Amino acid sequence: AKKKRKSEGKTMEGTTAAASTSSTTKVSTRWPAIESNPEVMNKFAKDLGLDTSKYAFTDVWGLDDELLQMVQQPVISLILLFPFTKKTPFTEAQKKREDVFFLHQVHDLDDACGSIAMVHSLANNLETLGVGEGPLRQFIRSSAGMTPGDRGNAMAADATLSGLHRQFSQQGQTQV
Repeated sequence: AKKKRKSEGKTMEGTTAAASTSSTTKVSTRWPAIESNPEVMNKFAKDLGLDTSKYAFTDVWGLDDELLQMVQQPVISLILLFPFTKKTPFTEAQKKREDVFFLHQVHDLDDACGSIAMVHSLANNLETLGVGEGPLRQFIRSSAGMTPGDRGNAMAADATLSGLHRQFSQQGQTQV
């Protein structure tokens, strides 16, 4: 998410975000893929509680200096496609850090990497981004003290988050 320039009158492009309130009602199993599209992600992030008039997701075309100069500042979070496998080093101490919100991409969330990345980006920057009360903050509170795996299962079972994710998985330019 990046800070919007005050001189801009229109909404910046953003990556898709999902929002929901926590619920213990189990909905369908696997979450469908969501398009990595800033417009979709910003709508999703807004429903999660992000004020998209101040911060928004946008495309980053590369990590070369020239391309990074095109990205509005400040950049609060960067979402990258990163293959996390059992071989990726991640210590038990890292998993237990209370100052970092992290959840595992459990089986039911296999195709929800974009939504998980958005949740990580927003949840780890709640105050900086001014994320308001809503589904994301409710989920964070309800999953406090859980292991990353349990938190992933809780997200998969959250009817509100799942509903929002499914709603935004139908948007974008990709034909399904």
